[in-house]
Amino acid sequence: IGSESFSKCISLKTISLPESSTVIGNKAFLECKSFSKIVFPSKLEIIGSESFSNCTSLKTISLPESSITIGDGAFSGCKSVTKVDLPSTLSSIESNVFKYCSSLIDIKIPSTVTKIKEYAFSGCSALPNIDIPSSVNSIERNAFSGCSSITKFVIPKSVNEINQEVFLDCSSLSDIEIHSSITKIGFSAFRGCSSIVRIIIPPSVTSIEGSAFRDCNLKEIEIPPSVKSIEASTFNNCKSLVKVKIPSSVTVINGSAFCGCTSLTDIDIPSSVTSIQSSAFSCCSSLVKFTIPPHVTTILEKCFFNCISLKYIEVLSQLTSISYDAFSECKQLAEIKISKNVPENVYSNIIPKSVNIIKF
Repeated sequence: IGSESFSKCISLKTISLPESSTVIGNKAFLECKSFSKIVFPSKLEIIGSESFSNCTSLKTISLPESSITIGDGAFSGCKSVTKVDLPSTLSSIESNVFKYCSSLIDIKIPSTVTKIKEYAFSGCSALPNIDIPSSVNSIERNAFSGCSSITKFVIPKSVNEINQEVFLDCSSLSDIEIHSSITKIGFSAFRGCSSIVRIIIPPSVTSIEGSAFRDCNLKEIEIPPSVKSIEASTFNNCKSLVKVKIPSSVTVINGSAFCGCTSLTDIDIPSSVTSIQSSAFSCCSSLVKFTIPPHVTTILEKCFFNCISLKYIEVLSQLTSISYDAFSECKQLAEIKISKNVPENVYSNIIPKSVNIIKF
């Protein structure tokens, strides 16, 4: 069946493919929105890219037990599909293959599959829990983003990285199992997973990228001892976060790392930290006290902006500068303990006159 042979034949209601067919070309049945069923030839070898994309009335996909290659986006946007039967010979789930199949509830990934490529199941909003076989060694970016019905996910031991936005906006995901094979949690990997309240990050993880847990409802988190920096917006808007354990391996807390963590009342910053970037703790409206570790020399822009409950600050370092808006809208700030070796011109025009300065 040649490429685009029946593309956009929107009134086509029945399809009968010759048993001798081995190839369905790219976009062959693109946007054929009226047919609901198709029987695939038993010797089919290739299903081209976007070959059945946006066939919105198609309800089931049952592929034959032959050595099939399925192209990118082959069944993307088939929003009525509820069940997919994949051949046991399949080696990979290609990019965008089932993207926006919003009614899909029944699919089994064969044990021959080694890769789940980017956006493969993105937007499959009805997809419940899905078993990933141990043969899978790579789950690419956004593979399950927007799968808002998934509640539990076990990452196989054969996978080494949780890639960018893999679980973005999986709003029902509450149970995630991460094995000690994982070394990296990618950018926005769990962003918007609002049902996650607890997650155990294994010591094997050496890198947690920006916004990894943004907009989650985590109550507590322990950062592994091999992580060296808390990246930008990692825990931004985690409004339920009350307990954070930061290891002594961390040297940098980047911009907006804990911005909007409105339940955080107290946090211990290890002495290993040498830099706290702008807006790192802004809008932490329950934060009452904070100790600046000894090697931090600069308090940057809006670092504690709108921390409306912040009352006490202890500065253990030899500060050289404080941004003019570092403590903006900290209306309850009452006391700052600061080394007598810090020149008054560093803070005299920044700290309100009502705040008690205690030198030590």
